[in-house]
Amino acid sequence: MRTFLLTWNPGRWPWDNLATVCQKTAEGAPYESDWSTGNSKKIARGDRVFLLKQGEEPRGIIAAGWVTSEEVYDAPHYDEQRAADGETALHADVKFERIVDPAENTPLSVEGIKEGPLARVYWRIPASGTELPEDAARQLENLWAGYLEGIDGPAYLVANDADEEVQEAGFSLEDVDLRAVVFRQIKARRGQQAFRDSLRERYGDQCMISGCTLMDVVEAAHIKPYRGDGDNHPANGLLLRADLHTLFDLDLIGIEPESLMVRVHPDAEPTGYGGFGGLRVKCSTSKPSPEAVALRWDSFLERTGRRWDWRTSTDAKGRPEPKRKPASPAAEVDPGLRPLRALSIRQPHAEAIMRGVKKIEYRSGPTKIRGDIYIYASLGRYSADEEAGMLADYGIDDVACDDLPRGVLVGTVELFDCDGGQWHVRNPARLKKPPKPTRHPQPVWFHPF
Repeated sequence: MRTFLLTWNPGRWPWDNLATVCQKTAEGAPYESDWSTGNSKKIARGDRVFLLKQGEEPRGIIAAGWVTSEEVYDAPHYDEQRAADGETALHADVKFERIVDPAENTPLSVEGIKEGPLARVYWRIPASGTELPEDAARQLENLWAGYLEGIDGPAYLVANDADEEVQEAGFSLEDVDLRAVVFRQIKARRGQQAFRDSLRERYGDQCMISGCTLMDVVEAAHIKPYRGDGDNHPANGLLLRADLHTLFDLDLIGIEPESLMVRVHPDAEPTGYGGFGGLRVKCSTSKPSPEAVALRWDSFLERTGRRWDWRTSTDAKGRPEPKRKPASPAAEVDPGLRPLRALSIRQPHAEAIMRGVKKIEYRSGPTKIRGDIYIYASLGRYSADEEAGMLADYGIDDVACDDLPRGVLVGTVELFDCDGGQWHVRNPARLKKPPKPTRHPQPVWFHPF
């Protein structure tokens, strides 16, 4: 994720509905628009942008948001006359989380900054597209947060009266366009105080990823993006440090439904967040909604293009894990290579299903498929420590991580019921000679032959 400056000069382009969109974002709803990127072609989906008001005083930062288009594109020039002459300009789609009306509030002044990385930034830029160094971007984020607190109050958004009572009924998951609403959460932050308090009571006073106990910087994060009071159930929430909250909202951090392992998007790994990959979400007896986590995990996989290679199997010191003699296989049957669908599942979850230990497969939504299916043990790997932890959780202590079969059909199971994203299975039966599928495996369902 990179940070860029966009510019707006009222003398060149009058923003006729500015007051309206400012009020809209002040109420927590993002404002979508395309915006000129100058000559920059580097801006891409997920990048952070700040809008710099140029021209006559008062000048300064008046908005912040996120890029939603995959890349920049040609569109008619923002100047109507030049557009009429057939001229185009580079644009990107942006969701502004907050826009401040300079007629009501003085913009965040940046030209006079004398200390820190921002002191090295040249602000009289002629057009959009200037990229900020990472240290300058961090300083600007902090200044912007403080600036908004001065306007909106410490919570950014006043809690709704309806949020004073947390829903006691079970959390219900509904289909939702995740990317269409996550940006309003970055704006809300520690609003909806009752929701945050319910999460603290459920999980304790700490960030559930980093373990940070400074609650002043720990926020209430929705797993399924907030669309109404029903989403304020504590099962649909996590307590996350502010920066991790933003990464989670942007699908730059994901949580695996089965193991509650944290995964970090490749774009975020080299920026100092790679160390969080492989940590387990910190929760004990109470866990977040598996359906909501599965739904959000699918959104994370979409962002990454489902391309994962989670290292080779090593111990905690990075050495190859020692081989151990595999356990004697359980009683095996060979139902033959029937024309069944196959469901892709990573190890050691596939092994746990074959042993009858794991009887529910968590997915992002329901399925109408019933009856016998193949279990395909996919090639994807966790780290050795993660796999060892999962084996221990399943009570499997007679097989090594490296001895688990992968890339083959390990057996059949009956999928007999479905409760939302909980797929209930029974009657596991191993194949005596696990075959490789002749057709290319897919992330969920596929026909292996």
